[in-house]
Amino acid sequence: MGRAQIKKKSTFIDMTAMSDVTVLLLTFFMLTSTFVKKEPVQVTTPASVSEIKIPETNVLQILVDPEGKIFMSLDKQQDMQAVLESMGEEYGIKFTPEQEKRFILSSTFGVPIRSMQKYLDLPEEQRDKVLKNEGIPCDSVDNQFKSWVRN
Repeated sequence: MGRAQIKKKSTFIDMTAMSDVTVLLLTFFMLTSTFVKKEPVQVTTPASVSEIKIPETNVLQILVDPEGKIFMSLDKQQDMQAVLESMGEEYGIKFTPEQEKRFILSSTFGVPIRSMQKYLDLPEEQRDKVLKNEGIPCDSVDNQFKSWVRN
C-alpha cells in the first residue's frame, strides 16, 4: 500500500506589517525620550516612593559633590539669561552677548562669578574640565551660592 502524500505549504511569511510596527515603535521611543544633561558630579539618588509629583518646568537643580563643591542648573534659557544679568549687575561684571549665549546653552554652571568671563571664553571641552575642579563659593566671607539662588 502506498503512503499518502502531504502537500507542503509555503513557509513564506509577509514581514511588511512587522517592519511597519518596528519603525513605528522606534519612532515613538525616539520622539518621547529625553536626553540626560552632562553633569560635573555623578549623583546617586536613593529610591523613594512619593505621592507628590515633582514639577517638570521651572526647576532649579542644585548638585553638591562629596567635597562640598556646588553646581547649579536651570531648565529655562530665559531664566539662565536673567540670572546671569542680575548676578553681573550685583557684582559689577558686564558680559558680552557671546558669553551670555554660551552661558545660556550650558547645561550646568558652577564657577565663582569673578572667573565666569574667563570660563565662558574657554572652548567647551576645557569648560567641562574646569567645571569639575571649581564650584560656586558658599563660605561665610563670600556666599555667592546665596546670590545665585536669590537672583
